[in-house]
Amino acid sequence: MNKKFLSLFATVAALSALGIGCASGGPQKMTDAQQTGVRTEVTQAMHAWIGSWERLDFDGVMKAMADTPDFVFCDVDGKQYDRAAFRKSVTEMLANCSAEKVETKKERVYVLAPDAALYVWLGSVEFTQKDGSILRVDPYSASFLFKKFGQNWQIVTQHESAPPPQALKPAELEPKKK
Repeated sequence: MNKKFLSLFATVAALSALGIGCASGGPQKMTDAQQTGVRTEVTQAMHAWIGSWERLDFDGVMKAMADTPDFVFCDVDGKQYDRAAFRKSVTEMLANCSAEKVETKKERVYVLAPDAALYVWLGSVEFTQKDGSILRVDPYSASFLFKKFGQNWQIVTQHESAPPPQALKPAELEPKKK
């Protein structure tokens, strides 16, 4: 056997002997029903947040964002914001927006613990600017780390990935004829 394997084996054996392993201090076991409950609650929280965006409801958007020093928002350009900077960004965006339409194409919730889940979203977003122009982002992907604070699921971290917004041409705005 090579030395790296023996060293790894010895480390794992020592940690196991000390009681440091998956069985102690690891994630709590959850029943299927508990995991389903977390998925349902997180999905409901996310859909409420999307609804806040579509209503241009600043308070609803911010209510979903955890007020904690751990909060971080990563935009599509790789910039990171704390909650105060995110709040400012949302204020500026909503000031220029007269409507927003969000389409969910795919969503999945990964349960991490009874009070933590990762929500992965794929969709598209259309922003109608106050000057009447419409910008579309498609595809739009985002991952959200949710944590439960009391009875409320809130976003602690959000990471986005998308191409630059595309201006829609008038022909793209008309309903398609069949």
